[in-house]
Amino acid sequence: MAEEELKESAGDVRVAENLESLTAMSAYIYIAELVSAFGDRMWQFAIPILFLDVWPNSLLPTILYTFSINLAMFILLPIAGSYVDSASRLPLMMASIIVDNIAVALTCIILNYMSYLPKEAPEQWIFFGIILAVSIPGELMVNVGRIALEKDWVPVVALGCPQSLSVLNSRLKIIDLSCKFVAPMAFGFILQLLGEDSKVRLRWGSGIVLLYNFLTIIPEGVCIARLYSACPKLATEKKRARVGDKNPWKEFYNGW
Repeated sequence: MAEEELKESAGDVRVAENLESLTAMSAYIYIAELVSAFGDRMWQFAIPILFLDVWPNSLLPTILYTFSINLAMFILLPIAGSYVDSASRLPLMMASIIVDNIAVALTCIILNYMSYLPKEAPEQWIFFGIILAVSIPGELMVNVGRIALEKDWVPVVALGCPQSLSVLNSRLKIIDLSCKFVAPMAFGFILQLLGEDSKVRLRWGSGIVLLYNFLTIIPEGVCIARLYSACPKLATEKKRARVGDKNPWKEFYNGW
């Protein structure tokens, strides 16, 4: 009887420790997701809107930008997503954060510079091409990072508990959907307060997005690093899929 009581007591202690550890790790996940999703949603909304201040008489740049980004994601995301299973966890997540923030910073700096150009200046289209070329890898890494966090990190952090996994996934989805409408609404409200001067809106609008990403890159990276340290299983070697043996496009087609 004494041995059984000791075993039960040890089991209760392990369960309590696991729950406490899961609570701490969940906090890191939620903070990282909130910071990342809010900034990404604001950036995705801001760029096409700010193009309307650069080209007030044409929707063509906004249409071309949105179409090109979505087309690039359709072509590249199945290929990039296939590497999530084989890439090392922490370097992949850090790369996604760094590339994303570099892309945001460059696009905002270019948009700010464009506010000093004359209206309808020919070089504006050159900068449009640069913004598009920078935005594609940034958007790609945003999606890769989100796939890695939700499909790879979260199941490991859940410690094999279906209930914990369900709670984590549902709360992450709530955070993402909330940011999807709160971030554009907040940016649009601020932009409206800036008045009707297109140059002022362009400078301050791009500056706000740039400032947000500058202030949040370190907290986001710290949360991911601490989550990685808090969960030893994340440091274990994954079963590396041999990417060369599979055709990502074939797998994508078979998924329909």
